[in-house]
Amino acid sequence: MNGWVVNKPKILLIDDLPDSLTFLTMLIHRYLPGTEILSAQSGKVGIELAQKERVDVILLDAKMPHMNGFETCRFLKSEPSTSHIPVLMVSGALVDAKNRIAGLECGADGYLCKPFEPQELISQVKALLRIKQSEDALRAHQKELEQELDTRTQRLQESERHFRVLFDQSPDAVFVEDEKGCVLDVNTAACRLHGMSREELIGKYIADLIAESQRQSEEAHRVTREKMAEEHELSRKHIEAISERIAERTHDVIREQGQSTALLLGKIADVMKLQVQAGERASLM
Repeated sequence: MNGWVVNKPKILLIDDLPDSLTFLTMLIHRYLPGTEILSAQSGKVGIELAQKERVDVILLDAKMPHMNGFETCRFLKSEPSTSHIPVLMVSGALVDAKNRIAGLECGADGYLCKPFEPQELISQVKALLRIKQSEDALRAHQKELEQELDTRTQRLQESERHFRVLFDQSPDAVFVEDEKGCVLDVNTAACRLHGMSREELIGKYIADLIAESQRQSEEAHRVTREKMAEEHELSRKHIEAISERIAERTHDVIREQGQSTALLLGKIADVMKLQVQAGERASLM
């Protein structure tokens, strides 16, 4: 078939002259057997058939009453449902350069003037069929790519939703930062850690947040040390007061019960003083 690859194509003939339709039908069936032929005797009916049927090529007469071939071609090429169909305009009356240019400018894919050789017509039809087949394959591939893109987009969105749940519900503080260390997003735990809202944390730098966290930690340790020192001071004063009372009691015991009991109470007082000194050393650490 000389490179013709379309299997059982469908060709639409639009011409107001029945003889022209009969001649073109005979010619196509002779050189392109198996081709399905549709015919219309006006531009309006031709447009309706083109919109209804899956047409591969349209052969369109240029000179027709009411709606001529140029108007018909312009309408076909303006409609999304028919704009992809190759149109070969054919004319035996409008054959000058001005008409051929007008046909191509209104969207025709070719312009053939009568009289023509049968092989010339068939060669142009075959070329347009190959173009149509290639464009159909390209559109099908594009549709597959769009479907694949939609599928991957849905999967990505689902993955993002899953990540967001894990991100938000993580008990650990999680930060998302750029290459400069600027915070892009944070989870709830990070907000609790720094006592700030998500909006307040976004835009800050991790280094600044770490420094602030360290400062807060040091401040907390300082407050703890001061509190421990106050508690030790109270304990020391309390023990000293007890030691003084024990010392006073020791003198009384010496007078009343003798030296041995006094020595025991003195040792107890010494132990309590040692505890006070140990507490003071711990508060300085």
